[in-house]
Amino acid sequence: MKLAAKLNARVRRAASILMVSTVVLMGLVVVTTLLARQHLLDRYLHDIWPVIFPAGAVAALAGAWRMLHIGQNLKLLPPRRQ
Repeated sequence: MKLAAKLNARVRRAASILMVSTVVLMGLVVVTTLLARQHLLDRYLHDIWPVIFPAGAVAALAGAWRMLHIGQNLKLLPPRRQ
């Protein structure tokens, strides 16, 4: 979205920090869960279907990271006329 230059820079800096902290915390949760619940790890190792949603989340986060660092802002569509 369009923001003033100073505010835009602050938001981008905050978004970068929040993305990194999100990845670190998500990694900790995943590792802790898989170590505490061995049957979940077995399920992920033997079947492909449980991997689809986590892989989609990682792809979305990677896409958001890329857009943030190339400087592409979110472009909202204008409302439709009726």
